[in-house]
Amino acid sequence: MKRISVLTCICLLITDLVIAQDGRKNIANGFNKLDSVSTAEGVEAIVSQVDKRYVKFRVSTSLNFELDHCKSLGDINQFKAISKADFDKNGYTDLLVVGIVDKIPTILTLMGSSENKISVNILSRWRSRRCSIAKAVTEDEDTFIELKYFRPYSQMPDSAKLIFKFGDFVEYNPKTRRYNVEKIEYKFNDAFALEINTNRKASLKATEYNTLRSDYFNAKYIGRIDVARYEELLSILDYSDFPSLQNQYDIGGSHFSSGILKITYNNGLVKIIVDHGLIGTFALNRIHDKMVAIRTNQEWKLEAPKALIPLPSVSN
Repeated sequence: MKRISVLTCICLLITDLVIAQDGRKNIANGFNKLDSVSTAEGVEAIVSQVDKRYVKFRVSTSLNFELDHCKSLGDINQFKAISKADFDKNGYTDLLVVGIVDKIPTILTLMGSSENKISVNILSRWRSRRCSIAKAVTEDEDTFIELKYFRPYSQMPDSAKLIFKFGDFVEYNPKTRRYNVEKIEYKFNDAFALEINTNRKASLKATEYNTLRSDYFNAKYIGRIDVARYEELLSILDYSDFPSLQNQYDIGGSHFSSGILKITYNNGLVKIIVDHGLIGTFALNRIHDKMVAIRTNQEWKLEAPKALIPLPSVSN
């Protein structure tokens, strides 16, 4: 009997190992939890588990919205509530989901990755109560998201063709130009101001509302941005075609954060973009994120006080 028990345990152990190896093989081959999700209830369960902010998110299976403005976005029958694709080309399934949160049309993407890690990304960032809708479109080897929406305080619908780049979705630009960026200046609310020169030397001026790092109050710091981070920032600026962006974006209201971006480029040309609400464009949103990340993660040193030039002595 003891021999049988031992053999049984060995068999069960081998079976468990095989199942575990098959699981790892599925992950290596790009299989994750999102591959098997096919129902609205399944999507809602994952969304609520991954991001507690969207526990009230419900998939709009019928795409029947209560808001009349949705009818202005065209034939909604061309869209699907749940679409599967690999937007970031990492070999794992992603989902594009059309739903509602408290009657507000809300577009989410669920991004799959290794070890079944899933992230939730909201595309209807304008939080407009006038409706937004999206669908996945594949062209050649790329998969895009076609988003239709209303900007705040606008009665006219707008649209964007989004592609996954730089760690998020940005407006697709098939003809990227390379600009000679000479200096980048950035101010975020009254919290901090950054200046980055072409040699990657940077300065950070912190103020009294700078709460991301408690030791960065009311002082000036210096550092050198690492090559990879600086090159990525330049790539996003080029891809966004920053000179063509509006000089000002405004979500309305006074209680939203603001970012002011000033780029000196091409032998002294200057582009200033004021983004009140931080959602002027998707690409501009990525620039905000990168500037905040530089401020937070960069190694900074307190700038040494400048030596005072002694005044000449006065003889009587």
